[in-house]
Amino acid sequence: MQIEFYGANCVRVKTKSTSIVFDDNLEQLGAKPVTSNDDSLCNTNSDIVKASAKAARTFFMPGDYEVGDVMITGIAAQAHVDEKGTTKATIYRGITPEFKFVVVGHIAPELSEPQLEAIGVVDILFVPVGGNGYTLDAVAAAKIAKQVGAKLVVPTHFEDSSLKYEVPQSPRDEFVKILGLETKKVEGNVLKLKRSDIAEKAETVLFH
Repeated sequence: MQIEFYGANCVRVKTKSTSIVFDDNLEQLGAKPVTSNDDSLCNTNSDIVKASAKAARTFFMPGDYEVGDVMITGIAAQAHVDEKGTTKATIYRGITPEFKFVVVGHIAPELSEPQLEAIGVVDILFVPVGGNGYTLDAVAAAKIAKQVGAKLVVPTHFEDSSLKYEVPQSPRDEFVKILGLETKKVEGNVLKLKRSDIAEKAETVLFH
């Protein structure tokens, strides 16, 4: 499996036959969108993330979806900016032939028991950490990471001078410190993974 991180909450997950992009709102942030006609697109919150229309298929609601060799489950969640009890956001759980992963968007700062049951066992977690009233802050993101218990944790949506955030985002350093895991540094924006690359101890993945 291959992971590509583009900044903000935008990641691409690729298997041998499938390519899925999550939260490609890069054009809103002053960068080029990355979604192509060959990608399926998952949008965690259509009120916040105005995603690219250039995709083979687009998903933006809870439900079960089969995308090539990847099974996607959308799990209803309360958006970070919404009132308690509303569920305008979607958490995505993906199962590839080798890995199970979860992409968290701009959600309220705690997962419920039903959400955790739906998420289940996870190898890789993508979670925003920039805070400042827009998304999860370092403390809330670390709490969710500990709830999920993934072996690889990828912080997203943090301070980035190349993007024009509507709300300034905090650096990811505080999240890394609070979570307290060993760090796995990746040069560039691409990480290729085999099952044997998953260590016994959990790690935080930092793209540079």
